[in-house]
Amino acid sequence: SAAGAESLAQPDGGFTVMGGKSISSGYAVSPYPERSRKFSSQGATADQIKSEILSYSKANEDLLGQPGKALGGWHDPATGDIYLDVSIIADTPEAATQVALDHDQIAYFDFQTFESVTVNPDAKSGQ
Repeated sequence: SAAGAESLAQPDGGFTVMGGKSISSGYAVSPYPERSRKFSSQGATADQIKSEILSYSKANEDLLGQPGKALGGWHDPATGDIYLDVSIIADTPEAATQVALDHDQIAYFDFQTFESVTVNPDAKSGQ
């Protein structure tokens, strides 16, 4: 969506959408590092970001069509890289941390504080 693309243009911006609805509670984390897509925000326009989101959604519709799976995007403020992922919504920070550790993820997103929480800065997800 245009709103998702615009939020990704901002450092630590992002979005999580499940079944066409924005998620606003819980803890978003991806258990699918092999599905992660990374690209640079450097010089990327909102239209280019939107195009990446659409292309990613089509390429991952097998997972995104399943119950409990969400499309997530995050702009890593440390590197300027943008990540697109298939995410799940964990109920607790502990559960989100465990998924992040088990699946080589840098961070999870806390909808209560609207901030990403770094779990493993050396994770290789999306590379």
